[in-house]
Amino acid sequence: MKNPYFLLIFAMMLYAGNLLVGKPVSNEIPPITLTLFRYLIALLVIIPFGYREWKKNRVLWRREWKALISLAATGLVLFNILVYLALNYTTSVNAAIVESSTPVFALLIGFFVFKEYFTKVQLTGVILSLTGVFIVITKGID
Repeated sequence: MKNPYFLLIFAMMLYAGNLLVGKPVSNEIPPITLTLFRYLIALLVIIPFGYREWKKNRVLWRREWKALISLAATGLVLFNILVYLALNYTTSVNAAIVESSTPVFALLIGFFVFKEYFTKVQLTGVILSLTGVFIVITKGID
């Protein structure tokens, strides 16, 4: 199944599940250890699917390895360590609210730092994200 919308929804479900599972587990396992186990399991799951792609694009991986390592270290590893650390001090819902502000900050940083303009589709995504945050904060519409 290669429907991109299904895959995006599935990815969001996994991210939300990460917060729900991470809350009770983060009290028992240190954030760095929890992140390490999470990515070791992910590596084992992804290797059968990604090895052929990696092999096919080996030249690209060699050329861009610094950027890939930097993005993986900050966007995956550091981010999850900080999420698990934060879950020791707040609820999963609060963490999800803060995490849902990521698209807004990504657009703002792109605009102010890189002088990139955002499209109507991106602006719509930000509005949807903030609407979801608003619904969660106000406990929905009764």
